[in-house]
Amino acid sequence: MTDMTPPNIKQLKLVTGEELLAEILEEDETDLIVKNTIKLVESISDDGYKYYSFRNFMIYQDDPESVILLKVDKIVSVALPIQPLLRQYNLALIELEKDAIERSDAECRDIDKEGIDTEDGNSDIDTNIIPLFH
Repeated sequence: MTDMTPPNIKQLKLVTGEELLAEILEEDETDLIVKNTIKLVESISDDGYKYYSFRNFMIYQDDPESVILLKVDKIVSVALPIQPLLRQYNLALIELEKDAIERSDAECRDIDKEGIDTEDGNSDIDTNIIPLFH
């Protein structure tokens, strides 16, 4: 049976001034574990109109299964996003996922052409694992 609980989406403002939308998976006194995290970016068009767009919060963390650990002491404020923003967030996630798939397919084609070699001559891609420090 699938979990029918709606995702816990929050709008976060960080101490850096960055504003994020993210699905909160877990939280405790010091950390938030989030996924589907995107950054809201404010821009001004050539004719002076202000608009907002979405960007990946972290490079190569656009896979829907990627999780990010945020430190609670780096969050200034938290809000429930309004419905129009949630609709735009969901559309942006779909587009970002399409872009990630296209990029991944292109990278796989490049790897197939060139191959991967590590220092020991092993081409095992699992050697590129970084442990999580917490």
